[in-house]
Parts: sequence; structure tokens; C-alpha cells
Amino acid sequence: MVLGFQGRAQIVDIYGPLAESLLSQPKTKLFFATTDPDAAEWISRAIGKVEYLRYRVSKSQQSQGRDSESQQRDLVQESLVIDSKIMGLEPLEVYFKHGLYAVHLWIKYIELPSRQPAFVPRKRTSVRMMLEAGQAPQSSSASASSEQQLTPQFIIHAAATAIFRVRGNDG
Repeated sequence: MVLGFQGRAQIVDIYGPLAESLLSQPKTKLFFATTDPDAAEWISRAIGKVEYLRYRVSKSQQSQGRDSESQQRDLVQESLVIDSKIMGLEPLEVYFKHGLYAVHLWIKYIELPSRQPAFVPRKRTSVRMMLEAGQAPQSSSASASSEQQLTPQFIIHAAATAIFRVRGNDG
């Protein structure tokens, strides 16, 4: 199943507090660019943080020639991707997140060959349009002919046949 939405704010507006449970369900996520700072911050948190050790060395020199040196290690946590980076993504540039892994990707657009016409409009004729033109609608029954009189019974039969065709055989 694919869950796709245009903006996080729309989901929060519709579902309220339940939005977080909905948005946290997919294990695999693709994050595209956003112009909403709150959404970018949420995406940054969803991608996760990186943790590493930062070493600091301090040296001091005293006038009597005694030098001192101290070393300190700090455990640092930072966002793997900051929100401003998410807001600056190019079209088709995404962050792909699956479980604990996150990857920065560029999706290549592939132009597919056209195999069928994009849209072929069909000529629409309704019973009303045919009656206004003075034509008798064709019935599916064998007893109907193109020269049949436009009696009320025929019009009701033609309309019922057209409705039956639109809805299908189970009515």
C-alpha cells in the first residue's frame, strides 16, 4: 500500500492528534522538498539523528615552561538532515528512509513512449438529446425499430434500458 499526501498540515488538520499515528505507520518513506517550516522540521525529526563522539583538546602554556594538556570526549547528537536542507531540495531530489537507514537520492525522470492516445472523447448521446433531436433511441430489445413512434411507453422503456445499461446487469 502507498500512502501519499501533499502536505503534513492537511493531514493534521483533518485527523488532529491521530495524524501522528497515521504518519508514523509506514516503515519506508520518501521525503520530497517542502516550503512549510513546520513540515521540514517534522521531516528532519522523522529522518532521525546521528550520534558521535567529539574530541576536544585544550593546551595551555605557562611562563615557567610547564605545559598542560587536557582531553575531553563529548557524546553529541545532531539531526542527520537539517530542516533548511529539506526546504532546499530540488525537484525529484528526495530523502529515502527505511527503518534506521536514510539515503539522499535523485530520481531520474524517464520519458515513456506513448502507446495509446492520451484521451479519446466519445460522442455522448442521452435519451433526452435524442428526443430533442426528434430521433428515437435504439432499444436493446428485438421488437424496437428505428421507425417506432415516440409514445410515452416507448420513452419510459428507452430510459429504463439506458439506466439498466449504465448500472449494469444487476440493476
